Amino acid sequence: MLYPAFLSIMILYFSTIFKYLGNFGKYGDLSFGIYIWHFPIIQVLLYNLFINPIVGFGIFITCTFIASYLSWHLIEKRYLYKLSHYVISEKNSITSAPSRP
Repeated sequence: MLYPAFLSIMILYFSTIFKYLGNFGKYGDLSFGIYIWHFPIIQVLLYNLFINPIVGFGIFITCTFIASYLSWHLIEKRYLYKLSHYVISEKNSITSAPSRP
């Protein structure tokens, strides 16, 4: 009975002390791709690979991030409006990049 309350308190605690965890958005919005691709990748790996669970988890994470990265850059980003904050931030990052000597 106390477990759900304790878990909620711990999640709220960690979400408030770690306000900035880096600029993960510079590679694109991978959250929807991870949501879409994780289940088919898990099913393919479970059906085809009978390996160590640690190695399988590493393969799963790698495949899921690659699939979500490709999904973002090849499919999802094309359908955003030109004034979307993703498109604007990408243009700003390209124009504000420091020049190389």
